[in-house]
Amino acid sequence: MAYIISSIMRKAFEKHEKIAQEHTISDLWKYLMLMPSDYSQNALFSDVTRTLMKTVEFEHGGDEYDSQYPKGIPTSISISTANGKQYDSGLVLFPGGHAANETVDLVGILEHKFVRLGQLALEQEDLIEFVSNLENISELNNEQLSNLYDCDIKYSDRPIDQNADDE
Repeated sequence: MAYIISSIMRKAFEKHEKIAQEHTISDLWKYLMLMPSDYSQNALFSDVTRTLMKTVEFEHGGDEYDSQYPKGIPTSISISTANGKQYDSGLVLFPGGHAANETVDLVGILEHKFVRLGQLALEQEDLIEFVSNLENISELNNEQLSNLYDCDIKYSDRPIDQNADDE
């Protein structure tokens, strides 16, 4: 978990100018979403990520948190900056990504994730059809349903967890 949090923070630091242009928390979720390349050899041993990992600490929330599970995923984050500023989320019962969260566009985020990951395996035209079929699954007939996951997977010469600049 320290790696995931630190990787998201690294992406935020590296792309802060782009992030400043984002307009919603859902946009940020999409932009900072970790992809297979974020688990490449280079990413795993990024000096920035490793440095950030050393600053991340996890603490058990105690009975207040435990009593809320499995209703939600009680969590909180507290950030202390080098200049002494404190930021504290307080208890969040339904963090972004939880089905009951109402502060992010979960459908939009999941669609974005599906497309980003789908682009790794499908040509654009096939991906559009694939996503359309999944989004309209209730409209499909039996034959279409039986072929729902039939697709032409495109194969790459390099692993999906490797960026072109990792070579």
